[in-house]
Amino acid sequence: AVVLVETDSGTGSAVFIGNNYLITAAHVVNNMGLNDYCEIEFQDPNNPDRQRIRAMAQMMTIGEISSKYDPSQDFALLHIVTIDGSKFANPCAIGSSAAVKVKDKIKVVGFPGGTFSYTEGVVSSIKGSENTDLFDVSAGAWPGNSGGALFNQNDQLIGIVTLKGKHSVNDGKTYALKIDKIKRELQAKGFQL
Repeated sequence: AVVLVETDSGTGSAVFIGNNYLITAAHVVNNMGLNDYCEIEFQDPNNPDRQRIRAMAQMMTIGEISSKYDPSQDFALLHIVTIDGSKFANPCAIGSSAAVKVKDKIKVVGFPGGTFSYTEGVVSSIKGSENTDLFDVSAGAWPGNSGGALFNQNDQLIGIVTLKGKHSVNDGKTYALKIDKIKRELQAKGFQL
């Protein structure tokens, strides 16, 4: 359910959630405007010889943009417009980030450098008063993992990987924006997941 995203400024990842919608990190697609298009690619990591399925996705909405990076707004919603994504991947199950506890096992899935990657770890911390919308996890992530999935041990989506600004790979940590926060923000914009 995790796809490769390609824009004019580089590559990243996105998560297929059904109804031809994808969630990604805003900084993966921040060179796009609303209704602009990017390329996506479905890949089967278990069958590397299988043809990769390319498609176009349209920007539907993005987190609030300001001059200062805000990790709690680092999300965007894309809509696949050229194919039916459900023919190539099962939508991921959306979990609840509210149920996550420190030391819970997690998985980070994405396409760093355009190549499929899967790492495991645990939730190291849940950000306190500074920013309650982020998980800090021990699983490795690299440029290109941004917009990819943070799954719990039941393979439910609990967050979207974001690696930018203060909360970046440069401080040796992997951060993910909680899916509950993203769902609330998208619902406020009129999108139901």
